[in-house]
Formats: sequence, structure tokens, C-alpha cells
Amino acid sequence: MRIGWLAAAAVILGAALVPGVLRADEAEQAPDFKLTNLDGQEVELSKLRGSVVVLDFFATWCGPCRRALPYAQKLSQSEAAKSKDLVVMAVNV
Repeated sequence: MRIGWLAAAAVILGAALVPGVLRADEAEQAPDFKLTNLDGQEVELSKLRGSVVVLDFFATWCGPCRRALPYAQKLSQSEAAKSKDLVVMAVNV
């Protein structure tokens, strides 16, 4: 498990080092969309303003995607997620 978190940290750090990745002045706002969660409730991106939103797109036939799902689940159960500062959504494509 520790290797998974280290790998995720390495990817984030690597992305941060790519010029322009974290430049807020060049960022584009994500288009608004609605998803239905497992409870049947509709979730609208624009209503989550102020929270960090992590979208994990995966496919059930994708081995690496399936191996990453427990990390998304653990993140969704973190203190930040419980306080609504962080919203984690896994989307099966």
C-alpha cells in the first residue's frame, strides 16, 4: 500500500514540475456536469465549488484502473472527505 501512495505522490510531483500544469492564471474551468451517485442522488459539479474534486475515471476491464480503486476509496474515507473539503468520485466508463 505504501508503494501505491508513493507512486501517486511521484505522479503529482512530476506533474507539478511540468511547466504550466499548476498555473492558475492559465487554468480553464471544468464544464459543469451532473452524475448520479450510487444512492441515486444527482451530483452537480457546480454545486461542489469550494471543495477539491477528484474524478477517477476507470473501466472494469482495466487492470491498473481496478488496482487504483482501493486508493480512491481510502481517499474518499479520509478526514478531508468527511468534512466535505474533498469530494472523490469514481466513474466507470
